[in-house]
Amino acid sequence: MRRFAPVYIAAALALIDGAAKYLANQWLPEISGSHFSLFEISLYKNFGIIFSLPIASTVSILMSFVIIVGLIVYLTIKKPAHEITNAIICIELGAIGNLVDRILNGYVTDYLVFFHRSAINLSDILIVTGIFCFLWYARKNGQKN
Repeated sequence: MRRFAPVYIAAALALIDGAAKYLANQWLPEISGSHFSLFEISLYKNFGIIFSLPIASTVSILMSFVIIVGLIVYLTIKKPAHEITNAIICIELGAIGNLVDRILNGYVTDYLVFFHRSAINLSDILIVTGIFCFLWYARKNGQKN
């Protein structure tokens, strides 16, 4: 049970992120250029991918789907250590959260805005945390996954 605690936490965060995205789309004002703040909670509709790089929605949906399926295949074939598995599941949950949002809305809903420039959501945090954990565990264990 303890071995999969990070997965349960990640799943809870993914559910909270889905609810936060819904609420952000219903209640939050869109980010405006009227003032500068270090941190704010505002709606930012991200039509791009990482760092809001512009890319066609169909391309980003296809790329996300390929990555998600690829990671599932990797977990099925390689059966890595549970730490690596947990890290990949964090990446998967974040990617699925953003993919569902993009399919439903045509954009990814970001609501945590830093320095009036960088907008993220909990799914982004799950993806980045999963990547760092994957790299850390792989390096720690000397695995070349």
